[in-house]
Amino acid sequence: MGFADWALVAYHFQAKKLFADAVVPLVYSLAMGVDAVSAIFFGRLYDRVGPRSLALAAAVSSAFALFVFLGGPALAIVGAVLWGIGMGWQDSIMKSVIADLTPKEKRASSFGVFNTGYGIFWFVGSALIGVIYGFSIPAVVVFSVASQLVAVPLYLWIASPRSGRGSAPTLPA
Repeated sequence: MGFADWALVAYHFQAKKLFADAVVPLVYSLAMGVDAVSAIFFGRLYDRVGPRSLALAAAVSSAFALFVFLGGPALAIVGAVLWGIGMGWQDSIMKSVIADLTPKEKRASSFGVFNTGYGIFWFVGSALIGVIYGFSIPAVVVFSVASQLVAVPLYLWIASPRSGRGSAPTLPA
């Protein structure tokens, strides 16, 4: 919910004149390259440590908003890299967790429920971030970082042996 869409990031870069218009797509390309590499990294990490990797990934990528929205050009590049990391883990290991938590016969409907919720929260979060951006860029940063960090304890709970079976709970069949 707090992960800002690239459209807002690009708008911010252009509105604040952080980069020439022709450079913004290059920064996006860098972020997408990082997305690809981090998807592989977090996929391998997930294979080794399971759902705990979600907490690490969320904590690391949550800082992107600080750099993207409050920094100058150099820090905005750091923020774009962190944004790419965020996209990489969301694109790879979040779906792996769903597959691991769900009985095989319920997996397709579980992916449907997950993707529906993901889309709804992405939409609501994007709308809120857009409204907040019109009033206060620092408030966007607080909302973005806080929204993402709220998920870290949930991810740690999912990884906890007390939560269900071993390192990940099983969702009801």
